[in-house]
Amino acid sequence: MIEVTFNDLIKAKSGLEKIVDQKLPFKDAVRFARFIKQVNNELSTYHSIVIKYCDENGTKSIDGIYTFKDVDKSKKEIEELGSDKIKFDFNKFKLPDWIELASNDIEGLEPFIDFGET
Repeated sequence: MIEVTFNDLIKAKSGLEKIVDQKLPFKDAVRFARFIKQVNNELSTYHSIVIKYCDENGTKSIDGIYTFKDVDKSKKEIEELGSDKIKFDFNKFKLPDWIELASNDIEGLEPFIDFGET
């Protein structure tokens, strides 16, 4: 079971997308594709919630930028939305050693990937 916050998902999204682009053994690829589908659904839900909050509590300019009367309060409330927990019915993924990821791709992946002994 993987339990993370929306903020964790946002932080890991780039690295997860890089893994999606890699060729994995068939069973791992299927399992990872199912996981990514759930991740994308959760992120879509989060973005919808944030947009709804902004629509209800802010004023949207012609350029699509929101302004708020109480910026600090709004920032805090949006940050609290990002700290909501999400559970995925998956164990951490073990990636083959031959997967190539840049150092900056690895940032945020620890809740999802079992890096083993490094």
